Amino acid sequence: MAERTHELQEWQLRMTQSIAYALLIQKSILPQENQLRRLFKDYFLIWQPRDTVGGDFYWLNELSDGTSLLFAVIDCTGHGVPGALVSMTVNAAPEKWHNMLREIGHKPLLEQKTMIKDMIKQMLLLENQRDDITIVALQL
Repeated sequence: MAERTHELQEWQLRMTQSIAYALLIQKSILPQENQLRRLFKDYFLIWQPRDTVGGDFYWLNELSDGTSLLFAVIDCTGHGVPGALVSMTVNAAPEKWHNMLREIGHKPLLEQKTMIKDMIKQMLLLENQRDDITIVALQL
């Protein structure tokens, strides 16, 4: 019995360490605090996964015009490790958004918001899932 307890304790320690490392990886995809401070005079941010890691994340991209940026809040299906895996996969998509914006045209960024959101939802296949995205286009 003592041997089995010891094995379970070791397994739990490995899992806890693994999830803690996954949290570091997940935090690395989020916008950095120095970037947020540079772009926003006042802001606050609450990001608290239900479990140590989770399926929700936020994304920020400064556009090449130097006066606009995109900010997205993304809710991926799932909690914990499964949600974190989905969020890491979905995180690859926003980097493509910036390139796709060039295809939309040269309308003012705020007029493009609906088109951008529809394009992203289609790209992420969010139409029939519980996932969601909120995207904000800001002109500085």
